[in-house]
Amino acid sequence: MGGQEDRAYLRDHGSQQVRRVITLGTPHQGTGLANFGLGRNSRQMRWTDDANTGQASQWLQQLEAAEDAARRKLFVSIFSHHDNIVSPQQSSRLPDAVNIDVTGIGHVALAFSPQVHDIVIDEIRRASAAPA
Repeated sequence: MGGQEDRAYLRDHGSQQVRRVITLGTPHQGTGLANFGLGRNSRQMRWTDDANTGQASQWLQQLEAAEDAARRKLFVSIFSHHDNIVSPQQSSRLPDAVNIDVTGIGHVALAFSPQVHDIVIDEIRRASAAPA
């Protein structure tokens, strides 16, 4: 849920000092697995129904409505089509963001993947080279 928290933080505090936000396996549109949870965070991350007709939780819908394309362009969402936590996996796509999909990597393994490390380093370099 870290990427969702990042989005909520930028909504509440602005993004003037931010060049790039890189998220790994964030269910930006929610995840069906959250329907089995009981707490507030689970309710916020819920995806209802199937991959084609489902929708994000009301909290995620409100979060997206409070964002504009310029803010979402700060984000790089790295996600896997083999994520075993985020379902449907395409819910990790964030409109207007840079969305990078990888294959053959599970949710937790995203943090330990050399392929993902290379992508993150490249994105940090791009952000560092961009004008402030």
